[in-house]
Amino acid sequence: MSVKLREYQEEDVQRLMTRSAMGVFNEPRTGKTPTSIVSMQRKDVQRLLVVCPASIVYKWKEEYKLWVNKEAYVINSATKFNKKDTLIPDTSCVIINYENLRDTVKYKGAWEKILKKYKPDGIIVDEAHRCKDRKSANFRAIKKFNKVEARLYLTGTPAPNKPWDVWALLHFICPSVFTSYWNFVHEYFEEETLWVGGQAINQPARFKAGREQLLQNNLNCISVMRKRKDVMPWLPKEETPTVIKLPCTPSQLRYIRELEETFETEHVNTQSVLEQLVRIRQICAHPKILNLRGSSPKIDWLKQYLSDYPEKSIIVFSNSKKFIDLVCNEVRCVYITGETNARMRQTFINSFQKGEHKVIVIQTQAGKEGLTLDKADATIFLDTYPPAADYMQAKDRMVPTVPENVKPQEIIHLMMKDTYDEHLYKLVKQGISDTEVINDYIKYIKERRIPNG
Repeated sequence: MSVKLREYQEEDVQRLMTRSAMGVFNEPRTGKTPTSIVSMQRKDVQRLLVVCPASIVYKWKEEYKLWVNKEAYVINSATKFNKKDTLIPDTSCVIINYENLRDTVKYKGAWEKILKKYKPDGIIVDEAHRCKDRKSANFRAIKKFNKVEARLYLTGTPAPNKPWDVWALLHFICPSVFTSYWNFVHEYFEEETLWVGGQAINQPARFKAGREQLLQNNLNCISVMRKRKDVMPWLPKEETPTVIKLPCTPSQLRYIRELEETFETEHVNTQSVLEQLVRIRQICAHPKILNLRGSSPKIDWLKQYLSDYPEKSIIVFSNSKKFIDLVCNEVRCVYITGETNARMRQTFINSFQKGEHKVIVIQTQAGKEGLTLDKADATIFLDTYPPAADYMQAKDRMVPTVPENVKPQEIIHLMMKDTYDEHLYKLVKQGISDTEVINDYIKYIKERRIPNG
């Protein structure tokens, strides 16, 4: 395997090998995913189940391929399902999102039953804090896999809101010790009584004397925790972007292959290589831009991401006005394009900065200058296109202008796997200009042909 764990990740793996169930509570971007995958591999797990938010199932698939050199089977909303004959193929890893695992309406819990027949001997639960509510469907779904031999629970925030939120993770890791939520509360916290509708309701209020340290000690025994400042002294001011490569739909693959081979597909005819590449880029965004049939995996992913992280303030960039129109038809947002007048533009900026709107969609050319959007938690590029200077200016929109606005921020690049879309991202990374995109087209044609499957 050409990839190698960092020294502290290797130390974490050694720790994770000491117990059948552990928490991985490292801060984001410290590499929880490789640590957990390698740990499961060294434990000789033969059938691994990964549960994660729907927006990152393909990221997990890529990481599994990178570290284990095997293909994982993804179950998402597009997976064909037949109650009578749906079976999981012979694979060493299955990845499923929370929604499918917990579903009791559309599939009536069938995926859970199918996964039980798969008999996983290892499970990784990513963003495990999503199960903090013991009455939630997420908690109930994950609890049903508490007898799986090897279990890892990943989150950078084991207690998202209150310290007692951590009980769910403690229960998953040590179900025989942390058996009851209220026993846990009684042991560690003082309680207060609230009167709601004439009824007395007890709830935890604060740690009992000395119990804070005891809980910390217990957590230290059953989890690993790393902070960026401790393990990444070399970390640059700007962190490495997250790259999400989505598989094309069958219709996208057909349109692109026909354009590459014959310069036309259905009613779309191209007269030059440049026009051909432009049309391929539009199909990668959404076939509807060219009045072709089919859906947009990018919009589907974006909608799922916004659903997964409703608390985040997010900037979304695209070069295409037509694509932005399609995005805004399906996403609740404000938007800025080259046609937006100055007054409305500033109104949208102010509403985003005040938190009145959580999502702002911007045409890259219109948003590369004169915007301050430092309240953003994440910037998502639906497409990345030279010149590199435009992209550099656009991503700087969320750089804080005052110290008090400094906070963790993420940059995400979305692209269609094994297409011109991916090639353009590489060109931008290299700082290649617009003219070189044309001059370099032959490299794409030779190196990245669209797969036939």
